[in-house]
Amino acid sequence: MQKNRELVILPKVGKSGLAKFLSSLESEGIKTVYVDPKSVPPKSKISTIYTSSAAKFVVLEKDMQRIKGKKVGKRFKVQSNTDIEKIFSEAKKGLDFVIIEVADWKIIPLENIIAKLH
Repeated sequence: MQKNRELVILPKVGKSGLAKFLSSLESEGIKTVYVDPKSVPPKSKISTIYTSSAAKFVVLEKDMQRIKGKKVGKRFKVQSNTDIEKIFSEAKKGLDFVIIEVADWKIIPLENIIAKLH
């Protein structure tokens, strides 16, 4: 069974331009954004991923507990192989997704991380 992969956008626009930006993302087929759900216009069909229980996909922070009925994940900064092992360890605990931040894409074997998580 192949899992779907989805592009998630983290908007880097001001609050005044966010509604217009989200509208243009929707028209381009983007379905999920990393933004506070309170910032999304009510008529928008865009899903959110955020550190809020109001988001469709909840990014758990250090002391947050799993939220029943929600897809949950964590955000990781990767600077070494130790960080990669931490991702695998946390993912085994039942995360639905992971967000990986890297400073240098050449150093971190991102494809290997993705393959191992599947």
